[in-house]
Amino acid sequence: MEERPPSTTGLRPRQCVLVGTGALHVQLLAHLAAHPLAGMQVSLVATQPQPMYPELVSGLVSGLYTDDKLRVDLVPLAKRAGIQWIKRNIVSMDAQQQNLVLNDGSVLHYDWLSIDSNPMLERARIEQAMPGAREHGLFVYPLEAFASLWPQVEALGTQRALRIAVIGAGNMALELAMAVRQRLPTAAITLLSGPENVGNHLPAKLQALLVASLKRRSITVVPDLAIGFSPGAVQLACGAALSCDVPLVALPSQCTPWALESGLATNAQGRMDVDAFQRSTSHPQVFATNGPCPATGAQWAHNLSAAMAQQDLQVHATPNSTLQILSCGDGSALGSWKQHAGQGTWVQWVKNIRDRRALAKYRSIQPGETLA
Repeated sequence: MEERPPSTTGLRPRQCVLVGTGALHVQLLAHLAAHPLAGMQVSLVATQPQPMYPELVSGLVSGLYTDDKLRVDLVPLAKRAGIQWIKRNIVSMDAQQQNLVLNDGSVLHYDWLSIDSNPMLERARIEQAMPGAREHGLFVYPLEAFASLWPQVEALGTQRALRIAVIGAGNMALELAMAVRQRLPTAAITLLSGPENVGNHLPAKLQALLVASLKRRSITVVPDLAIGFSPGAVQLACGAALSCDVPLVALPSQCTPWALESGLATNAQGRMDVDAFQRSTSHPQVFATNGPCPATGAQWAHNLSAAMAQQDLQVHATPNSTLQILSCGDGSALGSWKQHAGQGTWVQWVKNIRDRRALAKYRSIQPGETLA
């Protein structure tokens, strides 16, 4: 029987609601299991008890990992943290009244809200920008659906050389392009990275390594936008058509419609507008991950607790000062930290250690166990 917040009368504990089981909330659950928020009743609204670990998805494509190695069982974590799990979807949100309407018709009030939804792509919105995407595109998000469909692409690739277009410019798209090259060596792979220089969001030294790596792997980079899909082709903004058997839609995860329609402030990119603390600029009781977030679960918990106590919050580290690693799909990786950058199997080894340590917090991994 699913757990729900108890009905209360009179005085009630303050309500902290976590929405989604994104990567940061997974870390947060592990932290709260050891360090609960004092004086707060914490609830988790999510339907996926075993989300996939996004950092390993390219390893699934390249054949390094299996599906079961990518999943994290959050039920034990939530129980240890004393968090009430509400297995529902959110239909709408009223930021002014601080209410969430769930798909069973119930209303959940919050005093503090943290949004870290699983990566997703709004198919209706993408279909408007790229007609035919729903029918012909293979969407990377949600990850669970992509993982179930990818084996069909692999099987097709063993029968004939495929023409694959990876549409996107973020780290997921970059890693997928190299992972597909590793898994399907005869495929013609094109990365549609948009009008800006590929990898321009990365530190300069890491970007240079990336450009060389893509060239070395014979991955064609086209600085153009996809504006439509048709059988066997992707229509480009320049007016040309790119021959394509499998278009992989690896665009950045998008904000859920209920959040955009809630009254929360949005930015020019149509995402929730947050400050340096990842807090809504219009409703400071709402925290949300907005694109890549360098915070850890401990830092997120600190800021939630500090905000509740009206204390100073911590600004998270900037991306240039954090360790960034791009897997190449062949057992090697590209990486940068502060002003340094490098490549090789040793960088992938560093990533494997980091991933194993992270997963060890979330599920029972014995010392020395490998992910492959």
